Amino acid sequence: MEYLYNNEWKELKKQKRYKEAAEILSSEIAINCIRAHNYFSDVKLEEQPGNIGSLNFGMDSKGEYIKELEEIHYLAFMLDGTLMYYEEEKIENGKVNYKASLIEYEKYQKKLIRLFKKV
Repeated sequence: MEYLYNNEWKELKKQKRYKEAAEILSSEIAINCIRAHNYFSDVKLEEQPGNIGSLNFGMDSKGEYIKELEEIHYLAFMLDGTLMYYEEEKIENGKVNYKASLIEYEKYQKKLIRLFKKV
């Protein structure tokens, strides 16, 4: 399975525009997770970042978890939780350390690329 890149975030990172870079990278990762789901599942999800939180994500039409998606499902769960954490941070403190979030997303991207190479 081929991982689809949106390398626009790298240029934004160089320009220290961490918020935009983090948003683009997190969307890239989420969409690739959805693509993996659609590859293995007979329940197709629209390739939108928010669908990593879908109740059907990582499952087939029988409601059973797809073994081949186990690691990707876990990574998507971690990404979704991280996104929620930074949203909560914004609400509570009025600001977010987008540089830190970008670093976290880069780790997720590397893991996901390794998982795609296995498929």
